[in-house]
Amino acid sequence: MKVLVRGGYGLNNFGDDALMITMYDHIKEVLKEDEFGFYCTKADYFRELLPAAKIISSEDLFSKLEVDMLVYGGGTQFFSFPNTKVKYIPKMNLAKLKYFFDYKTLKSVVLPRLRGFKKVTGVKAAKTVAIGIGVGPFVKDSVEEKVAMQTFQQLDQALVRDVVSYDTCKSWDSKGLFLGSDLCLNSSFVNNYFTKTIPAINPRVIGIIVRDWKHTDEGHAYYGKLLEATRIWQNKGYEVKYILFSEERDPEWLDIIKRENIEAMIWDAKKYTFKAFIQQLAKIDIFVTARFHGAIFAALLNKPAVCIEVEQKLKIVSDNFKSFDCWKYPFDVNQVVNYVEQIRTDYAKRVSLFQADLDREISRGDKMFALFRQAIQQL
Repeated sequence: MKVLVRGGYGLNNFGDDALMITMYDHIKEVLKEDEFGFYCTKADYFRELLPAAKIISSEDLFSKLEVDMLVYGGGTQFFSFPNTKVKYIPKMNLAKLKYFFDYKTLKSVVLPRLRGFKKVTGVKAAKTVAIGIGVGPFVKDSVEEKVAMQTFQQLDQALVRDVVSYDTCKSWDSKGLFLGSDLCLNSSFVNNYFTKTIPAINPRVIGIIVRDWKHTDEGHAYYGKLLEATRIWQNKGYEVKYILFSEERDPEWLDIIKRENIEAMIWDAKKYTFKAFIQQLAKIDIFVTARFHGAIFAALLNKPAVCIEVEQKLKIVSDNFKSFDCWKYPFDVNQVVNYVEQIRTDYAKRVSLFQADLDREISRGDKMFALFRQAIQQL
């Protein structure tokens, strides 16, 4: 195999599925489909999402696999948080793990934590590259930080998505360092999956993209405040729709939505095509999002948004787009209500501000993918 792409794919998460799609589309431009594959969770829905993609699971990688290039393909693959950091690296092979754990525990708890270290130890690669990666945050001196630093010091090329990741990698002396953009911010992806929409004259539809957050107590604190703000918006005459990018990864919010009888749209690759779900998102006028890729898709749809700062990457994407606001801890309800009112009042101006910011980010993304394709062609 020439190229193996490692990512958080296969969990029916719309953001990660988007990353996988754009990686697949770009690599297919320079390689045959049997020359590259994805290291991720094996999932039935890949038959609908990317039926021709070659999938290699973590179980497969406990035996040695030789590739020309190992790629860390987008997303936030390197991080640690106070509530969920790992205290040590377990030194057990899969056979031993199967002996100590039942299948359900092994699949849902143990293997995800092993994958959390992000070092793909079952692969022998002649070259290793990261593209569109977000790095951090880290609990100081955590195991994850040390593993990430070692990994990035050994990379042949580090094409990162934001300034914070760039500065972190620069401090680690990463080779081939380039400031790119998120994997979804490139001309090919935009042209393939997005169409221009006419800005709403009377923006009244709010799309709230939520996510479970257990990594920090501060980030988790937005739940109740957001529900309170929702009731205020509904009383003001707004149409409010909740959106889940991952039913599997957001069970807390799924329970809340059912309990509160909230109207919700949930990504499911067996129900929607990728483009059809984007078309549903396009019906929203204003986004309030706790997911990073909720903000990315809002920008690509030219929809103003309020980013809920559960972690640093929501602040980073908010800073990158002048049409966005950032709702920070302790998540004052009046503040987020006022943000939406301000967006509605200045809606046309907010929409007009997107073009310059998108041009910058997409230009970086195009240059990033050009470097990546060039690296593949040199194999």
